[in-house]
Amino acid sequence: MNSNNLLFQRFLWAILIFVLVGISVVFISKNQGSKISTLSSSFYGEVPDFALVEKNGNPITKADLLGNNWVADLIFTRCQGQCPFMTQKMMELREKIPKSERLKWVSVSVDPSWDTPQVLSEYAKKHHANFDDWLFLTGDKEKVFSLIRKGFRLGLEEEGGSIAEPIIHSNRFILVDSEGKIRGMYPATDEEALKKLQKDVIKLLEKS
Repeated sequence: MNSNNLLFQRFLWAILIFVLVGISVVFISKNQGSKISTLSSSFYGEVPDFALVEKNGNPITKADLLGNNWVADLIFTRCQGQCPFMTQKMMELREKIPKSERLKWVSVSVDPSWDTPQVLSEYAKKHHANFDDWLFLTGDKEKVFSLIRKGFRLGLEEEGGSIAEPIIHSNRFILVDSEGKIRGMYPATDEEALKKLQKDVIKLLEKS
């Protein structure tokens, strides 16, 4: 074998080794990447201070929820449109995610003038959602609307709706972490988004 052939073979071996090393690096990187949290790094702002009332009549403030991760939605008891659907979806999520003392479920009424604590309590019983970890909030209309529009930054209109749903409001679930930061918004009608919400809640619980 002459020197030229020997050099050519060594060159081929060098290329082969380089390719194999490259493949190994990619494989390791993919495996490590699969361990990274699926929780989005998106930040939707921070929930402002609020003072509302729970279905049992007790006052609830932002401070009461700090240290807890929570999933919120917007509903009202006279709604015959998406609200019962959202409550059912919230129930399904609650059943799928492991129970934790650091996880709360929060439904905020967009019709606080009608939805008194007693009315919300009856709604919770009707929809089999009468749990200690599921809060139904109402209160002063201005405070409720401020939390929704300025805090959650979601639309809310009292006019222009349908007979079944006279108040127009968002159908998104809102994920809030233990520091009061809004970590995600998930349409209730999007099954893939709800799967993502489920994973994100679990990731938050693992970190807290």
